[in-house]
Amino acid sequence: MFVLIIGGGKVGLNTARQLLQLGHEIALVEQRKTRFDLIYPELEDSLVFGDGTEIWVLEKAGIGRADMVVAVTGDDEDNIIISQISKLKFGVPKVVARVNNPFNQPTFDLLGVEATVCAATSMLRMILHELPVHKFVHLLSLPSNTFLSKLKPRGEMIRADLEKMMETAESEAELKIGVQKADEFTWKQRLDMDTCISCGRCEEICPAYMANKETFTPRQLIARLKKSVHDIKELQENRSLGSPAAAVGAEAAQLADIVGSAFDEEFIWHCRTCTACMEVCPGLIEHVDTLMEIRRNEVLIQGRMPPDAARALKMLESLGNPFGPQSDRVDWVDELGVRVVGPGEKCDVIYWIGCCATFDPQKQKIAKDLCKLMERCGIDFGVLGADEKCCGDPARVIGQELLFQQIAKETVALLKSRDFKVLMTSCPHCYNVLKNEYKQFGGDFNVVHHSEFLHEMVWNGTLVPKFGADRKYVYHDPCYLGRYQKIYDSPREVIKSIPKAHVLEMKNHHAKSMCCGGGGGHYWMDLKKGERINNLRVKQAHDSGADTIVTGCAYCLHMLEDSVKLLNHDDTIRVIDLASLMLESLEEKKKNKVSSEDVKPA
Repeated sequence: MFVLIIGGGKVGLNTARQLLQLGHEIALVEQRKTRFDLIYPELEDSLVFGDGTEIWVLEKAGIGRADMVVAVTGDDEDNIIISQISKLKFGVPKVVARVNNPFNQPTFDLLGVEATVCAATSMLRMILHELPVHKFVHLLSLPSNTFLSKLKPRGEMIRADLEKMMETAESEAELKIGVQKADEFTWKQRLDMDTCISCGRCEEICPAYMANKETFTPRQLIARLKKSVHDIKELQENRSLGSPAAAVGAEAAQLADIVGSAFDEEFIWHCRTCTACMEVCPGLIEHVDTLMEIRRNEVLIQGRMPPDAARALKMLESLGNPFGPQSDRVDWVDELGVRVVGPGEKCDVIYWIGCCATFDPQKQKIAKDLCKLMERCGIDFGVLGADEKCCGDPARVIGQELLFQQIAKETVALLKSRDFKVLMTSCPHCYNVLKNEYKQFGGDFNVVHHSEFLHEMVWNGTLVPKFGADRKYVYHDPCYLGRYQKIYDSPREVIKSIPKAHVLEMKNHHAKSMCCGGGGGHYWMDLKKGERINNLRVKQAHDSGADTIVTGCAYCLHMLEDSVKLLNHDDTIRVIDLASLMLESLEEKKKNKVSSEDVKPA
């Protein structure tokens, strides 16, 4: 039997192959001039390119001697035209329209059970082959990605032991850190890319995009990576189909590195790692985790990073922190006058001060006030003194994974040499590393942020605020405390406990809070493009009608104070840490020194 098959793409192709295998003679009319002869070489002599609704195309395909015409186009109107032409013009007695559903009755009657089953198999093959690259792939990938989403804390990144990798690698080529090429992504990262529907929710909340729409967007990050993956796949398919080796090799070399082909070297450095994009993504795509893999490769393998970031890492590696000599830490701790807990000694709470609150004179007030509060509560606490160094977070967010792992291993050993119950810190970045990251290095500690401690002390009546001014407060959620740790209510409850306090909210708050601009290593580097994110945040505070911005992070405090001055709001808006605010509420104003931070309400 001679069967003329018209259109249908992969469905028509697979149906034609099945009919050939059953011993029928076929001709296949296909409008798209794709190189089907390379994919299905057995159909090379049977292919006719053209519009199946044109009479001359049907004549060329041999419709005059056809025993049956099978129309498998996706358009019902085209199928009707083909049926009418075949019957009226050429007198073909048997015409089947729309074989897309292989179990319709005409197909069953005319092709027979065996061919119908073959068509069903072809349909299944088409779904499995086409769906991964079809625009509706998210109908399958989105629920799958949600089900397979990360169950570990958001701040815990996946990592391998780099020191061990370097010891076992026989050559530099074998040492792979991070992601350099599109074919190096894991199956989960590729699933993330297929899940993206380009809805734009991530752009609406991304602080980097708000500041400059030309430099960075999380939506474009995923879209461009997805295109790179598909380009690599296409090259591999062309190579398997016998395309000229030189051309394939040249194109593959051009697409080899993600940085340089998908986007420029500066693109990935505009991200603040605040995870606002991940918070609102309906497909639970892990933008930041994927971006950090690219940063790791850029820093450790390519040796490329912003100059300011390189200087901070150099100081961190040589001095133990990115701020200054360790001797300055020792001198200041001596001035602080608190107990230094040595190896083998015991206490209830070890206060991890953090580098910013140690080396920045303006931020030292946070540590001093928190120590006074712990003394008021009768807490048996101490600090590490000279043994405390940077927790490694700057190296982690910039991408110097090797340095971070070295610091993490040393710090875990140092903390384990002390006997304590609680490890408390006033820095959300330190909190995330100590609580979530150090577990991978054997450090499972009971870590508490000072906002949680203050909330508990207020709740159980140990701290009772008595004094307060008639002020309007807004709380700025630090990214690494809010979205990363889901700590939103504790600091707000502390503020509400202060007499006469009026607590307001900025436009972006809680899970949709805006970054201060210092995340992702930007406290140590300034790319100077677009509007400053910290200015955008202070404008939100000003628009809310607040006269006091409260936060629980020394870095956020610094960034917001800078913007208050830049925007000339220093006479109407005050920025203060939660610990300092609590201490003020416990002491009458006349007993305190007048501070330059004390300003009149707006």
